[in-house]
Amino acid sequence: MKPVIDINMKKICFYLFSIFALTIIPLRAEQENDEPLRVHVGTTQYTRVGLKLIGIGQDPDLTTLIEILKKDLMYSGQFMVSETILENVPKRSFFMSVAKEGYPLTLIIEKKDGDVIHWRLYDTALGQMVKGLTHPKKGTTLRGWAHGLADILWPELTGNVGFFSTKIAYCKAVQLPHKKAFCRYVYIADYDGSDPQLLVKTPTINMGLRWNRDPKKPLLFYSEYTNKNVRLMSVDMKGKRRVASSFDGINMLPTFSGDGKRAIYCASRADGNCHLYSFEKHQLKRVLGTEGNHVSPTLSADGSHMYFCSDYETGKPRIYRYDFDTQKITPISGHGSAMAPCYSSANKKVVYSKFAQGVVQLFCYDEATGKDIQITSDSGNKEEASWSPCGNYVMYVVEHKGKGRVVHLNMLTKEQRYITDENSNCSYPNWSDRYDQFPVLSK
Repeated sequence: MKPVIDINMKKICFYLFSIFALTIIPLRAEQENDEPLRVHVGTTQYTRVGLKLIGIGQDPDLTTLIEILKKDLMYSGQFMVSETILENVPKRSFFMSVAKEGYPLTLIIEKKDGDVIHWRLYDTALGQMVKGLTHPKKGTTLRGWAHGLADILWPELTGNVGFFSTKIAYCKAVQLPHKKAFCRYVYIADYDGSDPQLLVKTPTINMGLRWNRDPKKPLLFYSEYTNKNVRLMSVDMKGKRRVASSFDGINMLPTFSGDGKRAIYCASRADGNCHLYSFEKHQLKRVLGTEGNHVSPTLSADGSHMYFCSDYETGKPRIYRYDFDTQKITPISGHGSAMAPCYSSANKKVVYSKFAQGVVQLFCYDEATGKDIQITSDSGNKEEASWSPCGNYVMYVVEHKGKGRVVHLNMLTKEQRYITDENSNCSYPNWSDRYDQFPVLSK
């Protein structure tokens, strides 16, 4: 048996310890000016900047693309976007009128043929182009084309990397006909929860979702309950599933370095405890000692260190850092039960769940300062937090009355928004990395 396949591979964080209760223990050109125009509203202020979005021509696809692009640019709350469709590129007098309306930026989108978009960004007051490039179509969907354009424009506008072409994944509880128990299907959606699509429809309990980091080949890993064990599976965007690890006991929660050379995942191997295993150079070996349970690993992009959850010191789950070169283990979460760390190499911070006054809240640890702060304080238990690749958003599930909804938290504005509906019971959300081409489900 291969222990790991394609290693470019809730409650496990919070409730993994309750999973153990059943077994072992309780409980991411055309160009006039090379210098990008950057509107620095992302890190210091939150006043919305006006942007006039103009499409040239009457192509129906262009109208749809403009609508998607507008939604993307407005999502962060940094821009106020007004769109217009014109027959021809406007003259200088048009820019003067737009400036008076309060739009310091104008973005012109022109689709001259079926597979290339020409975009030009203007300083509205001066009527001068700041930058212009062509954007050829990648992939098969208009939606992916628009998201890709938003990712190209975002650094020019804000100085930050984009996240619009990424995917999210989550599980949804489904009760099948003539079945008393719920199973959990796996869904994927665009970054904002739009266009949800069913990816895994097995009549089983699926959990612990994790995306890979191979930029050319999107894969989603998840764990599936069987009659014999909890096995680790992978599934591609064609819906093809493969067994990644199927030792006795628990197999779940893989994490990958950015270069694909190191992967860590959890396996109990039916020996009474859950351990972390490293897969490097086609070899599988146990990481850390044999005492306690070690779960929920999350690797840095360069693979130099990871964070994980363990109960080996106190019998209660805490968050630790492990450095591979020195083999040093450092606790970071202080006293109290803390679960499910997720590390962002973009901002060098760790988000995790921790009890605060009887409610599971989210905390954030900063590597630069060595300090952590509480970032949520509202009602409902928060679980399975996951960073956007840009490091400006945290996605998680909040539970109310036994149902979970997926939430986005904007770390710049502190705005929270639900991205799944209130009638669904969702869990285990995970945010993909950026891929070379927008992932599209093509069953």
